[in-house]
Amino acid sequence: MAVFSTWTSALVQQTLEKLRLGIDVDMSCFYARDVQLKASHLLFKQTAEEVAEFDKCMRDAVYFVEKYCTFMTDYGRKTVKLRPYQKRLLKSLTTEVFIEKLNDVGPKNRNNIIMASRQTAKCFIFNNLHITKDEKSSIIPINLLYFKQKSHLTILEKVKLFLMKAYHSIDKW
Repeated sequence: MAVFSTWTSALVQQTLEKLRLGIDVDMSCFYARDVQLKASHLLFKQTAEEVAEFDKCMRDAVYFVEKYCTFMTDYGRKTVKLRPYQKRLLKSLTTEVFIEKLNDVGPKNRNNIIMASRQTAKCFIFNNLHITKDEKSSIIPINLLYFKQKSHLTILEKVKLFLMKAYHSIDKW
């Protein structure tokens, strides 16, 4: 088993292939022998194409997320195409400008509050998949069911309930 002092993508691929064949290999390029994790302080020689790809990912967060980030979906871990609002949000968070006061480059938007709850009126129960206009009144939002079971509502819950009812009534049009 040879020990490499400088690794390349080709050597890592060869190591993985030998590992699949059951051959004893140098695992020093992986953290704790986990092939999904790169070891720290690893001397790694990149090709010109890898450097260009790294630079492209560094400059464009949307490109990086769509190409390399995987998300758990109904079909397993997959890369996904971002929605327009997600792209706008990422661009807003990652845009950098020169800040004269600091005499350095920094984020354009330094103070961000993102309020996007996953549980706020985004899911509905349908009694029937083929709903006609007359049957639309039988649609019951899941969140309304939650509020109907409670005997006492807080101010925040009352506001949420009002907004959901307003959203539901607009949806009936």
